[in-house]
Amino acid sequence: ISHYWYKKFRTPTYQISSMICAALSAIVFWSELTLSVHWKFLSPIGLALQFTQSIGSTIVQTLTALLPLLYMSTCVYGSMFQVSFFGRYQLRGHHQSSAVALLFNAQYLVRLQFPLGYNYLYLLKLEQHTIAFSQLMKHMETVPVLGTSFGVYAPLIICALCGFTLCHGYARVWQFCGLDHEDAIFLNCEDADT
Repeated sequence: ISHYWYKKFRTPTYQISSMICAALSAIVFWSELTLSVHWKFLSPIGLALQFTQSIGSTIVQTLTALLPLLYMSTCVYGSMFQVSFFGRYQLRGHHQSSAVALLFNAQYLVRLQFPLGYNYLYLLKLEQHTIAFSQLMKHMETVPVLGTSFGVYAPLIICALCGFTLCHGYARVWQFCGLDHEDAIFLNCEDADT
């Protein structure tokens, strides 16, 4: 059965999953860009949720709300587990992680959970006074700078960093400074090919 997987199914499966991930990344990116605008029709995630509300099917509405959140959670937590902490905080394979490492990573996972949920509720563009989570988090607004509009405009900084990374800005800065780095070497190889 592994022979059929490698010969016939692996490449199309990877291509389809990469297209789905690219589409979901574009949807999340667009929703993050329009986070500061209060028009409901600019967020594709909010539009899809409003459309499924008009259909009336609870299962379809739940799946529509779950799919982008599941994708965002997979990206956040997957990249968290890719980070290599050093020493006793490092996660090791084959059940070799210590209790301290498991506790540290679980604590870090919980710290990322609430900002992700808060950001996702803003992406949906729902009425904020009707959501219990927003009522819980509204006490953040007492902090002068970080509590008022930082949660809305911080994703724009992340979007700018995404664009900077997409355009190989880091490698171009290294190359402009005259420093050698593996990203700058990759940029030189691309320029040589064109």
